[in-house]
Amino acid sequence: MLFLFVVIVLATVLIQIPNLLGVNLSEELTWLIAFKVAFYTLPITFIATALYTMFYGKGVALLSYPSLLLMAKVAALLVALIIEWLFIKNRSHNVVELVGFAITFVGVLTLMYKNEIRNLLE
Repeated sequence: MLFLFVVIVLATVLIQIPNLLGVNLSEELTWLIAFKVAFYTLPITFIATALYTMFYGKGVALLSYPSLLLMAKVAALLVALIIEWLFIKNRSHNVVELVGFAITFVGVLTLMYKNEIRNLLE
């Protein structure tokens, strides 16, 4: 199960690279520049798509599709918080973002380890 979370985090990190380039180029961003960024990052987005395919393809044997989607959202939120903290220095996290992430993360951990939790409670 941890393998799935690592795969989805890696896919999410890779898919953020074109987004970060867009943020860095926001002042002079045009459609042409956006298409150039998309073209130049095709190998990265190709690998990210393969990782997403592995995540959902292997994960559906272990969890329901909505659970996988929730896990992907938590990975995206985690990566977004880290990116904002490391690369986008113009604002700080607010309490609502951090509490929302914590609640969602605990929910995903509960989904991932539901059998172990059930065994502990019995």
